[in-house]
Amino acid sequence: MKNWLIGFKPKDEYFRCPEYFGNIEFETDDYFEMLSFILSEPNRDYDFYFKNKNNSQYRKGMILIHNNSMYLGIGATENYKNYLVDKLTEEYDKPPLVSNQLPYY
Repeated sequence: MKNWLIGFKPKDEYFRCPEYFGNIEFETDDYFEMLSFILSEPNRDYDFYFKNKNNSQYRKGMILIHNNSMYLGIGATENYKNYLVDKLTEEYDKPPLVSNQLPYY
């Protein structure tokens, strides 16, 4: 989050695990506390959504943790998309997947 979601704020005001149903194991209003809880044991799935009101080039972001894998998504304008793809490609071994849709609002 510190490298790729600079300026983003969590969309939710509180977090609970399990996220949608079942007996609540953990609940907090601190994003980093929930992220630490999710990552502290295997097989904990969670979706984090972010908004960035201060930058019109990329207003949405997400971190999806499923099946012990983590996915980062950044919603960018068409002008900014190539810049983000280039930056992500420089930092990681594989080029990022690029989609024209984000799965939320």
